[in-house]
Amino acid sequence: MISDSNIGSVTVNSAKRIDLLEALLRQAISVGRRHQEQISRLAALAAAISRFDVVNEDVQRLLALLRDLAGDIEMDACLDIQLFEGLLAGRLLKGQISAACANCTVHTSNSALH
Repeated sequence: MISDSNIGSVTVNSAKRIDLLEALLRQAISVGRRHQEQISRLAALAAAISRFDVVNEDVQRLLALLRDLAGDIEMDACLDIQLFEGLLAGRLLKGQISAACANCTVHTSNSALH
């Protein structure tokens, strides 16, 4: 049999885990945005360098590869950010729904007693 004190402990631990998960998701979003910004700067730098009259074919190929790589990494960062934002939004929505359901249960229980 589970005592009321054990239920309270489980609820506190669950709340701590939820808070930790939200903090991790927010941090992942922040890191993703920072990476996206850095890669955008790298792509802009490659584009600026390529505007100079560079005749060396190896340098031209290197710049083209750098631009392509930066574009691919930036797209990956965007997808990561969208994933973590979606997870965070779902987690927050689930928490709001759970809280609303808990309130409904409390109100329903109180109404049934009266």
